[in-house]
Amino acid sequence: MTVKAKLTVSYHPQGHFTLSEVLDGEKQAERPGPFMRNPDKADFYRRVAAKLGELAAAGCQLEYKDTTADSN
Repeated sequence: MTVKAKLTVSYHPQGHFTLSEVLDGEKQAERPGPFMRNPDKADFYRRVAAKLGELAAAGCQLEYKDTTADSN
């Protein structure tokens, strides 16, 4: 069975980025670290790209949304 992964990037007006993850319809707990409240845009997006690559390599069906364009 293929795992469905939905990843959503959000930007907070205080200047940080967060990645939310839902696997097979279940929201994953937000863990402190580079995907939560990361103020470094370049670091954040490098890590998101790596995460997407890991999930794709594992055979997950991906849905990705970046809401930062919605907040500007």
